Amino acid sequence: MMIATDTPSNEALNQPTDAVLEAHELYRFFHTSTEETMALRGVSLTINRGEFVAIVGPSGCGKSTLLHCLCGIDVPDGGYVAVEGIRLSRRTEIERGKLRAQLIGVLLQSGNLFDHLDVADNIRAVQALGSSRAPLSPEQLLASVGIADRLHARPSTLSGGEAARASLAVSLANDPPILLADEPTGEVDEATERVLIDLLTERTTSGKAVVVVTHSDRVASAAHRVIRIADGKVVDA
Repeated sequence: MMIATDTPSNEALNQPTDAVLEAHELYRFFHTSTEETMALRGVSLTINRGEFVAIVGPSGCGKSTLLHCLCGIDVPDGGYVAVEGIRLSRRTEIERGKLRAQLIGVLLQSGNLFDHLDVADNIRAVQALGSSRAPLSPEQLLASVGIADRLHARPSTLSGGEAARASLAVSLANDPPILLADEPTGEVDEATERVLIDLLTERTTSGKAVVVVTHSDRVASAAHRVIRIADGKVVDA
């Protein structure tokens, strides 16, 4: 099967638009010695400014693969992703990393914090890779997520709820126009989940976009829009 991978020019992608993120016909294959798995089958979506979008679907349907392609951690085998009109796909890993630091907040299920750094230095490490905009200080970021007193704590000393909030603060270190989160409430209690949902929703009031991969009915019900994935395809939006 032939898959088109043609992409528009940078000039075309830089036209003004309400969209902060666009994905066009994303395909992703995984190979083993005996078979091929098609994780994404032509997924297209547009995320607009001020939107809170939940991506839902059964385990193994391609949600996390999609999120990784959207943020440039993974590279689609076909199609492209553009953030703020700038093409992310078909770039080197270093280029994708720089764009991600400037334009995308990424909140994964684990591995968001460096264990050898305290929380404040985790934030500073991300800000060192970021853009020229004046971000909030670590103190301000941690205050915004309700853990101002854990500024100099090491990740190993944080509770599950504190770690989730600290990870969110790190992902927002450069005030990105879009936040992509993979199961951000998956390992927290109900009270912490409510706090995180409120914090994510608050991002959209200033025109920022939030995309969350989730199994949580509470998170999905808080979203402005729900995109359902099954067998690597969008089946309902």
